[in-house]
Amino acid sequence: MPTLTMSRRLRAAPTAVFQALTEPARIAQWFGSGTPESKDVEADARVGGAYHFGFTGMNGQRMDLHGVYEEVTAPTRLAFSWWWEMNPDEVSKVVIELAPDGDGTTLSLTQTEFATEGSVQGHREGWTYGFDRLAAAVETVAA
Repeated sequence: MPTLTMSRRLRAAPTAVFQALTEPARIAQWFGSGTPESKDVEADARVGGAYHFGFTGMNGQRMDLHGVYEEVTAPTRLAFSWWWEMNPDEVSKVVIELAPDGDGTTLSLTQTEFATEGSVQGHREGWTYGFDRLAAAVETVAA
């Protein structure tokens, strides 16, 4: 099955990045398009806890993402399932690892169990956009 791997260096401590990945108010600052106020974000960041991120996509379409946390090791590792309401038959797995890197953090993402290479490319574009917004959110807070 196709796999997506990406990494990004962020100018913020692992703890700040982990909070931005797990706290609903912080997730709303960077995940998806739109403003934090225009999003529905629920995240119970514990093993077995569920999450839901809802927002209006750049194309005007409603986007709803769901999953369950499978591993939560603050501030170094998250693993969770991932599925979109518009495509509920494709459930992928995401692992995010955070490692201290000088005055910042290296975030490494691996997403597996995609149905197609096209889905990998779509997710690569989405994560790239998201990581740009994540960097802006955590680096502003860290400044």
